Amino acid sequence: MNIQSNLHKPVLLNEVISALSICDNGIYIDCTFGAGGHSKAILNHNSSVCLYAFDRDESVCDIASSFDSIYKGRYKFYNNKFSDIYNVLRDEGVNSVDGVLFDIGFSSMQIDNPERGFSFMKDGPLLMTMGKNDITAYDVVNYWSKNSLKEIFVLYGDESPRNAEKIAEMIINERKKKKISTTFHLSEIISTALNFKKNKKIHKATLSFQAIRTVVNNELYELEHGITSAMQLLRIGAPLIIISFQGIEDIIIKKKFRELKKNEECYFENKGKPIFPSEDEIFLNPRARSAKLRCIYKK
Repeated sequence: MNIQSNLHKPVLLNEVISALSICDNGIYIDCTFGAGGHSKAILNHNSSVCLYAFDRDESVCDIASSFDSIYKGRYKFYNNKFSDIYNVLRDEGVNSVDGVLFDIGFSSMQIDNPERGFSFMKDGPLLMTMGKNDITAYDVVNYWSKNSLKEIFVLYGDESPRNAEKIAEMIINERKKKKISTTFHLSEIISTALNFKKNKKIHKATLSFQAIRTVVNNELYELEHGITSAMQLLRIGAPLIIISFQGIEDIIIKKKFRELKKNEECYFENKGKPIFPSEDEIFLNPRARSAKLRCIYKK
């Protein structure tokens, strides 16, 4: 039985397994289950390990439940945000674990499904929700002020202030005529605002979609609190591994890791330098090209 989506390839898989240094009877957490690629590799690496997997996305529950019979007694899945891992596992009586993995960002399953509204390449409703959310992309685009939109495009989309101003103004003007309800409609607005030519390599909507998705899912809050929760659970010497894909995430990870090191709560190996995918991996899985793996160890 193939319990992993054929569309999803876990990123930096060999590097993750190496960094975890999986031990006999070890307890591990996969904070971002997705299609189960990393979880499957951890469980298969050593038949004595126990894994707790988390994912806020309800759509992965069927894949997650398929693990139950295969890894019976040493695997459990929770449909929770990863900022909840400490509270959830404390209630389960788990006080110490041997390694924690975060693979943050959105999965192939999410971006490839137009009904989820993540991609400007496929028309769908403006949602961009990873799980149970208070707001959707539709709410942000149609009801947030011009200044708020401009701010998120700069802070979370790495847009220049000038481009952010143009996009925000165009959105405000367009939504006065008609509510912006689809990914194609929003993509057209951004392309027009920035005078995008279709033969360009990187679509102009990339950064704006990234910014909206980050806000809708409160991703940066989740990341900071997820790291704090993980540190509370790690045993001494155990690794915390984070794979990120966008600049703002990596900035927060580096800042948080430096704070932990300064407070003597963790230590680095290899001076804390990131690990990147090999050229072979990028060739086989182009979506891995922007991935970075960072790792710290509980002191």
